[in-house]
Amino acid sequence: MTLFLIISKWREILIGLLAFLLVVCLGLLNYKTGQIEKFKQTEIVQQAENAKAKASAALKEKQWSEQQLKAEQTYNAKIKQIESDSRLANASADSLSKQLKVANSRLSSASKETIIEYTDTSSDILEKCVTEYRTVAEKADGHAADAEKLSDAWPSE
Repeated sequence: MTLFLIISKWREILIGLLAFLLVVCLGLLNYKTGQIEKFKQTEIVQQAENAKAKASAALKEKQWSEQQLKAEQTYNAKIKQIESDSRLANASADSLSKQLKVANSRLSSASKETIIEYTDTSSDILEKCVTEYRTVAEKADGHAADAEKLSDAWPSE
């Protein structure tokens, strides 16, 4: 009787089976659509993050470029000042050399007191020169140590 019932209801069973298959297919289609949407959203988020990273990198590059340009301009200004100071020092040294030559040529006819005063003054000048030399050497050594420290501390990337 159950077989007869099944055969007589074959249309209803077939319709039910087709409806079940339709529900399963719609469920699978909905699941796949959700996965596609999730993938699209993930891709959009990644694109946004990439754009943000590119913008950040461009901003950092611009800042570094501006910092490098400013450092170069400051360096050039300091070099000009150093060259100016060097020319001034050379002019002063040339003037002093000329004065010393004139003074040396007059020493043979100078009095004992003048020679003593000249020797004392020359000794004072020499002492001041040595002191200045030591100060400059100390500052140069400090600068060299600072430059080496900065070079060693700089990232090696």
